Amino acid sequence: MSRKSELGTPPQTYKAQGDDATSRRQEATRNTKKSDTDVHESLIPPNTAGGSRTWYTAGVAAVLALVGGCAVKQTFEGNLTNPEARMAFPAPLARSILNLAVKQGIPSQVKVTQWGTQLSDARHVLFYFGGMPTSAEEPALHSAAAGSDVYAARRIHVVCIDKPGMGSSKLSYFFSVRRDWPSIVSAVADQLKIQQYGVFGISNGGPYVMACLTHPEPAIRNRVKAGCMVVGTSDVWASGYFSWRNPSCFAEGIYNSLPVAVTGPLNYLLINFGRLYLFGLGGYKSLAKSFPNIDSDDAKRVLDQVLKDGSANAGLGSAIDCQQGLSPLYARSTTSADSAETAYSQISVPVSLWYGTTDSTVPMATAEWLQRTIPNSTLNKVEAGHGLYFSHAEKVLDDFVAKMEAARADPPSSVPA
Repeated sequence: MSRKSELGTPPQTYKAQGDDATSRRQEATRNTKKSDTDVHESLIPPNTAGGSRTWYTAGVAAVLALVGGCAVKQTFEGNLTNPEARMAFPAPLARSILNLAVKQGIPSQVKVTQWGTQLSDARHVLFYFGGMPTSAEEPALHSAAAGSDVYAARRIHVVCIDKPGMGSSKLSYFFSVRRDWPSIVSAVADQLKIQQYGVFGISNGGPYVMACLTHPEPAIRNRVKAGCMVVGTSDVWASGYFSWRNPSCFAEGIYNSLPVAVTGPLNYLLINFGRLYLFGLGGYKSLAKSFPNIDSDDAKRVLDQVLKDGSANAGLGSAIDCQQGLSPLYARSTTSADSAETAYSQISVPVSLWYGTTDSTVPMATAEWLQRTIPNSTLNKVEAGHGLYFSHAEKVLDDFVAKMEAARADPPSSVPA
């Protein structure tokens, strides 16, 4: 398949030119219609989420543990970047609010951001799914932590969608990750004129990756050329994540099985406690000592926006996200024809799995189960914690690009024109 047929044509919102972050930011702002700016004009450079996990959880992990680890408990270590090589803070290529067809479970609108290389020049397209809390602003933090634009350097065009009920995406109480998320991704790809793409998720973005790889409709499933999960959760029953052998994971499952009317407000309070700790009680200064490249006003504004996005709609979006990914009540059956083992064993595209040997959040047993169950998968064990991607982004992306390249050499799948 030619690159043009894989990537489609660039969307009309593409206006930013050049490598200068300031000019790109100004250009993107001029070309983002006011009507689309539920999209947070207060945001400085459009970045956040992945790093938000990094920083938010670093400050508030202990509090989350008090309620069974409702969102995420993470361990981040070390200086990830060289303070002497600080890059200009990344800006998105475009932000937009897209309208989706009205259907139960699918929100009427989603916020989309685009990063890295312009679509017309990209070699690969990657849909990125963050964990919790998350935001479509997250990808810039990946590059900021690494000290360079890790996506543009590899000619990757990144598309990031606010999950339903977070950021500027509408809330849907009936949203189902397995049933609805692949359709949302496919609809966004259609509007951006993207034909095929890879899917990439971190932590609680894992179920979103698996949903895209196992969707029952071939026209949607076959658009995905490769998958990548970094410290990702999956079906918590089958993978052994929800088990008394993993007390914190077991507590997460119990907590996130409660009604979202209960967990939503609690998540909202916890996330905003994190904001208070970081920006009101001096927590950010301690954090910046370990992450020199994010010691800037831009990074502060972005991180704050990520936390706001993650707690949108009184925390209900985050509660639905955690319930779908971490509650055993929403996991696939281990015995039915639609079991996780059956679905995962039918995945035909290459899948990269990256897990930390010192991760206190996702047990290595989950990663090993995924490797055994997914036929064309590779497991990379790294001496790192739950913040693995922030210290190994370049290595992870190089491996993923290799898998996307291999997929390009395969006969083209049947996808909609």
